[in-house]
Amino acid sequence: MSRITVRAAIALALLAVIICLIHQRFSDNIKEVGMSNSHSDADVINELRQAGDLCTSPRNIDFYLYFPTRNGADAMGALLVADGYATHIRPAATDKSWLCLASKDLVPDLTTLTPISNNLTKLCANRQGDYDGWECKVIR
Repeated sequence: MSRITVRAAIALALLAVIICLIHQRFSDNIKEVGMSNSHSDADVINELRQAGDLCTSPRNIDFYLYFPTRNGADAMGALLVADGYATHIRPAATDKSWLCLASKDLVPDLTTLTPISNNLTKLCANRQGDYDGWECKVIR
């Protein structure tokens, strides 16, 4: 094996180690924390704070709304788009329902999210849907 080949192999191995270390460092800062039916807004905000997030910076927050039909999810999506959300409709991952994934840039605090969660819960209940909470990235 030539010296150039050995040096190239060592350089590639070092580069792989460096990439792994960088990925590990940045992936620790990109943790997502989210709410579900079993967690309240306050629980999720407490989890964010425990992860080192001050919860003062706006960031993309995803809201999960499930409906038994595509038409129900589409109707909710249109309603939320009119209210400034970006939406994506797709089949749910675990059953035959439809997901309306609504996203908006917000600060994750109780003053902002409690009224939104309450409103989405009511909107879903009135349309045979289920509001399953929200999630966002941790910002340190």
